[in-house]
Amino acid sequence: MSAERVVRGRAGESTKGRRAALPPRVPRVERRLPESGFSLFQYQNRPVELTPAELTVLDLIVERPRHGYDLEQVIEQRGVRQWTDIGFSSVYYLLTKLEERGLVHLPEAPATAKSRRVFHATRAGGQAAERGALALIREPRPVPHPLLAGLAQLPLLSEREYAGALRARLAQLEERITAVREAEQAQSPLAPAAREVFSYSLSLLEAERSWLAVRVRVPDDEQD
Repeated sequence: MSAERVVRGRAGESTKGRRAALPPRVPRVERRLPESGFSLFQYQNRPVELTPAELTVLDLIVERPRHGYDLEQVIEQRGVRQWTDIGFSSVYYLLTKLEERGLVHLPEAPATAKSRRVFHATRAGGQAAERGALALIREPRPVPHPLLAGLAQLPLLSEREYAGALRARLAQLEERITAVREAEQAQSPLAPAAREVFSYSLSLLEAERSWLAVRVRVPDDEQD
């Protein structure tokens, strides 16, 4: 037999050198999450990366369904902007991003154009929120700090200017610590999550206060 490949035609004819026809390609059928219609194949193959702001908004919706104005009020009441970068006009932007990624959805269309759109977390959204929280707690990440950028430019400042700037920062830090403690007392009794947020926030502020107190030569006991 010749080395040339023989392919049978429609009428049983043999045709030399002709490439065999491929069978028609079967389109892939993707399963979809019933809660949102988001592609399960896409979700499983592209791990959801959430920024702290996205995770915070998503977590509030996982807590219970909310509309944009409700989110704004909760963020303000809980002092979320003290520790997460959520702008006053970015809540709706974040909601749009979460909805586009299938993490939140609207089970029903608003009755009227002025009706508030109440967002619900999808199953994928709940899973992404859980994984995002674990990752942020488990993995130490570098956090840009403006103070470090200023300290790197010390050659530009005189000792007197540097000392004055440190004293001014220490005074503002004292006010910040007082404000956080007042907010903590105002929300008492605290849920476990809120308790940990306040505890960690105060520990960071107090550590910086101790560092500043040494630099400006003010004993720690005079700062209490």
